[in-house]
Amino acid sequence: MQVLAIARIRDGTSIEQILPLIKPEAAQVWEFYATGKPRTIYHIAGKNGAVMIWDVSSVEEVEAELQKFPLVEAGILACEVIPLKP
Repeated sequence: MQVLAIARIRDGTSIEQILPLIKPEAAQVWEFYATGKPRTIYHIAGKNGAVMIWDVSSVEEVEAELQKFPLVEAGILACEVIPLKP
């Protein structure tokens, strides 16, 4: 099953809140990418966020994995999860 996840920085978030979490966030992205579950990851051009297409067995799996991102844990990143069909 493929699932689209759209992650955006919440309005009102300062750069000072984000900066300490950039390296841990990038490390988590690479850890996930190495598993092959997120098939593609794109930065949203001109916006603060990313789009990911996950190959997983369920929407719940993606929702659980997204909670491991440091910016999500800190309440800075909001994620929308959308199941896809061919």
